[in-house]
Amino acid sequence: MNVKLPKVLGGALLALALCLFMAVPAFAQPAIPLLFTGGVTIGGEDAPIGTTVSAEIEGVEVASVETSVVGHYAIQVPDGGNVGKTVVFKVNTVVGGSAEYVDPWTTPTVTLDLAIPGAPSVPDISVPASLAFGDVDVGTSSTKTLTISNVGDADLTITEITVTGTQFSVGTYPGTIAAAGSADVNVTFSPTSAGAKSATLTIASDDPDEATVTVSLSGTGVSVAPPPSPAAPSVGGTAYPPDKLAILWPWIGLAVLLAGGIIWFVLRRRRAY
Repeated sequence: MNVKLPKVLGGALLALALCLFMAVPAFAQPAIPLLFTGGVTIGGEDAPIGTTVSAEIEGVEVASVETSVVGHYAIQVPDGGNVGKTVVFKVNTVVGGSAEYVDPWTTPTVTLDLAIPGAPSVPDISVPASLAFGDVDVGTSSTKTLTISNVGDADLTITEITVTGTQFSVGTYPGTIAAAGSADVNVTFSPTSAGAKSATLTIASDDPDEATVTVSLSGTGVSVAPPPSPAAPSVGGTAYPPDKLAILWPWIGLAVLLAGGIIWFVLRRRRAY
């Protein structure tokens, strides 16, 4: 009895030791995430801060981060039995690269650069909705400046500018406006009659989503009253027919003086004799 007990106890201890030995690997290597890191670009340019990078395995998103450094990302993808599977990375929901999920215990970090195409550079035209000239005298002209802006990131080509009506006209216009630039075009209102006038100015360009844009033109022709005719000079009294007696009075007076002088001379001579 004393001999068999140690053997039984020894066998039990040996069995327990074997069980523990087999269970040790499961506890020795707990699941840890695999770190993916590298550069990230959009359209050939470094991705800005706040760019979203996500990781998917078998169509299921398993991790997502927002970049905190321009042109660089770092994302931890959990294990969960993913060793050997393909991890697909998306940049702002667009696939930017993929890699195999390796054992994090042997390769804790994987360097992978991500890249997606950026939005194409395009021009974008911008003009005011209307251009008002106000009151303009008939027979004269008034010229105002219309500013055409290119708020896009590619050169804008103006192919044609037309104006409806005959009382509005447009001057020469630039063929090309640089990205984020602008150009001025002269528009002239020349009313030929009185009253409110209107027209539409149409600009054609290579803007991809606005091939033509319009600007409403308005103005009012104002008639100018002619200056009053000069009044005929007025003369006091009656000029016609002339007073004939008034014309003869000087001559009659002269005749009387002469006659009186002759009579006085004759009488004086007689007294002398």
